[in-house]
Amino acid sequence: MEQTVQVGVRYCGGCNPRFDRVALVRELVRRFPQAAFSPAQPGSRYAAVLAVCGCSAQCVGVSDLALPGQPLLWVRDDGPSLFAARQALEELLPRSGT
Repeated sequence: MEQTVQVGVRYCGGCNPRFDRVALVRELVRRFPQAAFSPAQPGSRYAAVLAVCGCSAQCVGVSDLALPGQPLLWVRDDGPSLFAARQALEELLPRSGT
């Protein structure tokens, strides 16, 4: 039985009402069924941590999530950072059985 890969998620303060941060993560959940996405907790180990930001200020606090070897992926409402996060997750996560 395969163990589910854990991905931590931390959201910014949500000052940009035009960007649905939760919908973005839902899309990643759909795209990566082999992973369990959950709120990132300090001291916990994840395959990766997503810092989801609605603007370039990147106000989401992540200093308590910095663990050696744990990738931190910044995702904003722009195409390039979302593409980079998808690409990084594809490299980090094992392929699902589908």
